[in-house]
Amino acid sequence: MDIRIYSTNKNLKKTAGGFKSKFPKIILADPKDLKKDVKSTEMPSIFYLDVSAFEKNLQKAVKTIQANDLIYYGILDPKDSADDPALYFFSGAVDYIGKKALATAFKKQRFKALVQFLEEYREDYEAADIEIAEKSKKYIVSPNGWKDIKTGTESTFTIIFIEMDDKKEIEQKYGKKNLKVALAVFRNFIERQIYPFEGKIWYWNGYGGIILFPYKGKEIDAVLCAFRLYLFKFIHDIRESHFPNFISFRTVMHLGNLEYVERNTGNVIADSINSIFHIGYKHAKSNSLYLTQEVGELTPPPLKPFIKPSGAFEGRDIFKMMTPVI
Repeated sequence: MDIRIYSTNKNLKKTAGGFKSKFPKIILADPKDLKKDVKSTEMPSIFYLDVSAFEKNLQKAVKTIQANDLIYYGILDPKDSADDPALYFFSGAVDYIGKKALATAFKKQRFKALVQFLEEYREDYEAADIEIAEKSKKYIVSPNGWKDIKTGTESTFTIIFIEMDDKKEIEQKYGKKNLKVALAVFRNFIERQIYPFEGKIWYWNGYGGIILFPYKGKEIDAVLCAFRLYLFKFIHDIRESHFPNFISFRTVMHLGNLEYVERNTGNVIADSINSIFHIGYKHAKSNSLYLTQEVGELTPPPLKPFIKPSGAFEGRDIFKMMTPVI
């Protein structure tokens, strides 16, 4: 469940105790984005409306939220302006946070209690769960891994985009012909790391490409594979790499559907591929690992403390691996 707070108060994050809950994720959002966010939300969420930000448009904002059955709304009233807060609940609100409660409200314990309340007293909460289950059917699960993947058939994959940083500068400095062995060693390093996780290089341009992992319908173990790429890169740099300097690369992980073909020459068209390339080239920073919201939600619990929000891109929340100190 995501928590979004629509407010124009720039000091709200400090006032609310730093938003200490990472899961669920708490996002301070622009009221202008409310309509867009309502349309793009596909999982149970709670949108808090700061009454001071909406003023006379509060009822219009509530109607906008109620157009999406997956979204519940709460009221944020930092100035205690409501004469009778119960009226908000009569209109469908599930929470009210006034001035005194604001300092300690945004913590996991509150949202855990709120979910229990929804399960017990809101009949539409179960309906929302059913709708989520229906949406999950868009994922085409392959329980037996590559044995279930057929050429020409759409399947769901965990997709990794990976590419070395500064490839143009590297070519200019060393010359394309002189890089063949070094780039082959780099690819071999990638292949060794992804093999235990049933990963397969699907497209390669010399400096990186696309790696596929069949989605088995549960937590995405390939996230650990991506972590290992960064943690073991330092050993690779020292023992194996043919580059005179430490290499760096950026990586993006996404979960999506595509029609599998045995040989991908770079011409395959799929929304999931377009999305991951856009993030890789327009959002990702050098020497960093990013996960889309779809992957972040299915990251194994032991790894979740090591990813953090990295903003949103093209309507999708993005997470980033916390950089290890070595």
